[in-house]
Amino acid sequence: MNSDHVYLFCPFLYFAKFSLLFDCYLKYSSFKKFQKNESAFFRRSLIDRSGENFKCLRGNDSCQLKYSGKFYCKKCRLKKCCEVGMNPKYIQHNRDKIKSSPSPPQSISTLVGRPSYIIHCSPVANASKITIVDVTYLIDKANDCLDYGPALLNKKLKILDKMNIASEFLDSFEASEYSKMDQMTQISVLDKNFFMHFWEVDFLKTAKWLSFLDGFEKIPRAIQIQIIMATWHLRARIDRLSKTAKLRKQMKIGETDFMMSTNACLDLKTCKLDISWCSDYPNEQIQFFLEGSDDWVHNKVVDQMEELSPSEIEIAFMTCQFCFHYAGKRLQGYILTEMEKYLDLISNDLHRYYQENGIKNYLGRITKMMKINNWIQPPRLGKSLSFPSTKLKSPQSMAIIRYLANQFGYAGKSPEEKAWVDAIVNQYKDFMSAFMQFVLAQHNGKPAMEVERLKIEVYAPAKETYLNILNGLLEKSKSGFLVGNGLTFADLVVVENLFSLEKNQHFVAAEHPILLALKEKIYGIPAIKQYVESRPDTQF
Repeated sequence: MNSDHVYLFCPFLYFAKFSLLFDCYLKYSSFKKFQKNESAFFRRSLIDRSGENFKCLRGNDSCQLKYSGKFYCKKCRLKKCCEVGMNPKYIQHNRDKIKSSPSPPQSISTLVGRPSYIIHCSPVANASKITIVDVTYLIDKANDCLDYGPALLNKKLKILDKMNIASEFLDSFEASEYSKMDQMTQISVLDKNFFMHFWEVDFLKTAKWLSFLDGFEKIPRAIQIQIIMATWHLRARIDRLSKTAKLRKQMKIGETDFMMSTNACLDLKTCKLDISWCSDYPNEQIQFFLEGSDDWVHNKVVDQMEELSPSEIEIAFMTCQFCFHYAGKRLQGYILTEMEKYLDLISNDLHRYYQENGIKNYLGRITKMMKINNWIQPPRLGKSLSFPSTKLKSPQSMAIIRYLANQFGYAGKSPEEKAWVDAIVNQYKDFMSAFMQFVLAQHNGKPAMEVERLKIEVYAPAKETYLNILNGLLEKSKSGFLVGNGLTFADLVVVENLFSLEKNQHFVAAEHPILLALKEKIYGIPAIKQYVESRPDTQF
């Protein structure tokens, strides 16, 4: 008689066997669930030392594991983990979604021993030494560069042509101990000599470069120096990026080489940093923050420039746009006005360059150039204009707007109309300069009396002049547009400005029926109407 027959005649034995198997299964199943659930609990309890504060719910340290694989008592739960063989030595860190680490990551705060928000305050007594490097002599040398401007150039040359000639001249102007005309020199250490040399070279090259700019000699000398101080590192940066991209594409340097001058480069992987001349902090700790970050060499930008492969004129435009835009936004006032004039001129020059060379559909190249410039130095105000038909996103500068207006026929149909369009846009910029002074004073928490003074003396007169000019032009217009018989980008700029002012309660459309009619006319154009209705709702 086999076992099945026994269970047939003795059901109790069969039930006993089944109960035993089922009990074993439950214990095994609950143990597996326990192992799976408790690994994370065990790890966290030991890492954050929370297990030291656990107390037994029953008070007898003998709570049992449930069949569901759960423990309701944390102390007994941790005890069971140790009993089944979990070893604190084999804990794997950084496995939880909320990651923990046995030691804080390296940062500026941990390096200097103070929170980052007080690093720039007065140092404590035992802080690192303060090193002052006197470079005032560079101002005198820059004055010499400006006093002895370039040789007479053909007056028919456009600004971009002259600035391209300036760049070619600067390559021969630089006399570097690192550069040899017969071979490429590898820079192995970034030490005091390296920094002092290239600070001087970059500053003086920028002074010489600006001396080639039409009308720059008429700007007061103190303002000239301000512009040089604001742009010298920017001109040097884009010059090195373009040289690096060009030589990498020609495979004359390696993928980790970065050009510092015409015939000198450094290997980003092997180059060492020596800052012992200006800091007590170990070189290894400072270099830690440079490695793994390409913010200062912009490898992504180099890749984009390799792909774009810009011509010399395009590089001259990128350099001018980059420097003039930054200087204007940073220094404001008179310098902003002058820089905007130069931005308009180089915009027109580049447009003519493309037309003279038979380059059509060049909007894509302009977009890529502006993207590169934005990547290196984002716009200070963070604003952008979006054009849905081209998916173009660029800084809010009249330069890029004028490109689009020229390409699509919205810059004016005749020289006279173009002059009027520029005059209206310049009036808009004058108003916005006054308006931003008032708004920023409010935003930055200036005293109420100062805000009120700016409102009465600066903002209100500029607004009145601006609106009076617009009303006067529209009263004389037979077409309902600001200039001529059709739409120009002056209409778009003004209408969008009025829309933003009205939305932020700085303009009441009902008080200006002629301007309200212009707004309704422009927003009634089907393509513009469709865009306005579908665009995101933002403050401006």
